[in-house]
Amino acid sequence: MIITRLSQLLLSALLSISIAGCSSAPALVIAGSYFPAWLICCVIGVAVALGARIVLMLTPYNNKLPMQLLVCGAIGAIFAALIWIIWKGV
Repeated sequence: MIITRLSQLLLSALLSISIAGCSSAPALVIAGSYFPAWLICCVIGVAVALGARIVLMLTPYNNKLPMQLLVCGAIGAIFAALIWIIWKGV
């Protein structure tokens, strides 16, 4: 079986991407103890989701928007992922 140059490049790119996460765990020192950075992003995401729920309750879209739990959860998850990407530069 002959492996083409393009498939070799693709395979090496996939392998390098898969081992890029093997560096040290991102942690923050808060009050002398280490907290994982993803936990901080999750807490920020939950706060944003709660804020989005409050904003939706104050607008006329409250009764018109279906599945508000999923919408607010998605807003929080998107914001948490954006914070992670901006902060850690992934």
